Amino acid sequence: MRILGITRASLLVVPLLILACSKPVDLPVTNLENSDPMVAGFIESTSRAVVNNPGSVDAWNDLGRTYYANGFPEEASTVFTESLRLDPNQARTLYLRGLARRNLYLLEDSLADIEAALKQMPNIPHLSWRAAWIAMELGELARARALVDSAIELAPDDQNSLRVSARLHLETGTPGEGLDLLEPLLEQNPADRDVLWLRVRLLRSAGRHEEAKRLADVVGTKSPVYSDPWALWAMTRKTGQTVETRRVLNLSAKGNLKAATQILNRLERHFPDVRGIELLRGILIRRRGDSEESLLHFESLCSEYPDWAAPHQQIATTLLARKMGGVQLSIEEESRLREVLEEAVELNPDLTTARAQLAAALASDQQWEGVAENLEVCVEQQPLEIAHRINLAAALLQSDKPGESLGILDDSLFLMRDIPVQAMIIRIRALIKLERTEEAEVVLELFRQNFPGHPSIPRLELSLGNQGP
Repeated sequence: MRILGITRASLLVVPLLILACSKPVDLPVTNLENSDPMVAGFIESTSRAVVNNPGSVDAWNDLGRTYYANGFPEEASTVFTESLRLDPNQARTLYLRGLARRNLYLLEDSLADIEAALKQMPNIPHLSWRAAWIAMELGELARARALVDSAIELAPDDQNSLRVSARLHLETGTPGEGLDLLEPLLEQNPADRDVLWLRVRLLRSAGRHEEAKRLADVVGTKSPVYSDPWALWAMTRKTGQTVETRRVLNLSAKGNLKAATQILNRLERHFPDVRGIELLRGILIRRRGDSEESLLHFESLCSEYPDWAAPHQQIATTLLARKMGGVQLSIEEESRLREVLEEAVELNPDLTTARAQLAAALASDQQWEGVAENLEVCVEQQPLEIAHRINLAAALLQSDKPGESLGILDDSLFLMRDIPVQAMIIRIRALIKLERTEEAEVVLELFRQNFPGHPSIPRLELSLGNQGP
């Protein structure tokens, strides 16, 4: 079999003889010795399906998707080529081979594949915007503009099409038009990190350096993600310890405990000595509704691994779930809740969720300075999470720091196109404490208009009345 567009010498082809067929099947030789055992097993089993049915396009595509999803783009490209030899009229397979070739930096071959898929299915927006992106990488900006405009014509509100178009404006030196394209996306989600990342770069290109720097400090440097239904379809073949652990958590959160348990058992067979498997088991026990057994399970893990933060946090999560379910925690349980959260944060300061839970526990004891200290770290670690910012503003207000509270709210305005109820209430109370009565009255009137009949209105009116002469 001729390998198209592949130049890496390390990719070999091995013939696997089929008993029922005299013609050998040529499959890539992949060194899986250092791979995740779940990945290796999945590739081997999917390869056997091809060997057993070499004329099956679906079998070849499943193997190609498995290679692509698990980080073997060269092998994926080879396998997709064989599938296309069997049936050239496969737009999705052409597209996936194009994605694999892009990962190999074979940009011209990649664009040729995706445009070939586009000819077969011209009304699929993601084919056009993906081709536009690769054309842009090749420096063919006019070609990229025609492709992305076609995508927007097909789906005017498609987020990826608009983002690619805005990114193209960055390349063509027209950042103002790119910023305009991002506005409706930010109206929908002001905290969209991917959109904000692009906004930073457009602001910088437009010469608005101070604004760009302020936003960049919040957004960070993580590259944006561009995905689509066909790429996601390929990625369903991704496996490995991290992926399957996430699947267990997602399935258990949705209540599909049977499927979650099956994956957990498979994880345990592949990774018998990984402590995280036992943590997952405790989470499934809790999901089944047995909080007492889960608490005993996590306490056992705390004893076995005293320097591991995760089981401490899971004890807290179990106690909080019981509390949210209407169960009154005993004094000992309340004390244990706070204790395990403090231990979790001390063992792993990057556990933002545990820190936020600790802040909530301290708030119930009205220890506002401790609440503020922990929430300040939460905001630093997750600057786009508006709940941390609002809760911090509330804690600062309770600590008799109304000016700092207002400062937090003001710094968070870019995340709040529609200002939440709690944020408005905190702002009014902070303004009242600062004796900025006229401003407080303006915000209160806006509050009345947006939330008529809200139970906080009479108390706010009374507080404002107390500030009068």
